[in-house]
Amino acid sequence: MTKKNNIMKKPRYNFARYHVDILITKTRNIIAKMTGNPDFPTPDPALADVKALVDDLEKLVILAADGSHPAHDSMIAKRKELELILRSLGLYVDKIAQGDILIIDRSGFEINKDTSRGNKAGFWIDRGGFPGEVECGCARIKRSKSYVWQYYVSETAPTDATVWVLAGVSTQIKMTISDLDSGKKVWIRYCGVLPEGMTPWSKALDIIVG
Repeated sequence: MTKKNNIMKKPRYNFARYHVDILITKTRNIIAKMTGNPDFPTPDPALADVKALVDDLEKLVILAADGSHPAHDSMIAKRKELELILRSLGLYVDKIAQGDILIIDRSGFEINKDTSRGNKAGFWIDRGGFPGEVECGCARIKRSKSYVWQYYVSETAPTDATVWVLAGVSTQIKMTISDLDSGKKVWIRYCGVLPEGMTPWSKALDIIVG
């Protein structure tokens, strides 16, 4: 199996930070992508067990919408069950993938933040909390009051400076880029804006959109 830059990638199987509706959506996406997937011939735990839990959770979410405390407590407990079984499934994917980013991506699991793509002290990118989102950030540049972010969707790094697309300008050292196509590779770069002009562009980092 090919391991990009010989760096082991791992699936992200901690779902605690997600709203319950997003957790349900992500779980159903994992089930859909792993069903009949030759990369994962014998999922452990079984996908049927995962589906049963997410179905139960979705029913409890609807019941809890009226503020019913018993239903809400049951929803919290069922969510914990689902998170635990997803963790087990993520460990199974990790064992099968052996660090292969493409196999992990085909499982529906997100890829855990890869600190090799950039250190938080410099420049980093990561998948966002919603499909089609990428989060990025950089170290603060002295005297810079804003930052310009650009992206380019391609399997290979851009060689033509004119193909970059403006993602936005931020006054903070973080930026969220939305409405990207899931499964595509996106390249991102940034520069600071100083009183006398723009700094040189950073080195581009890439990630597969979740």
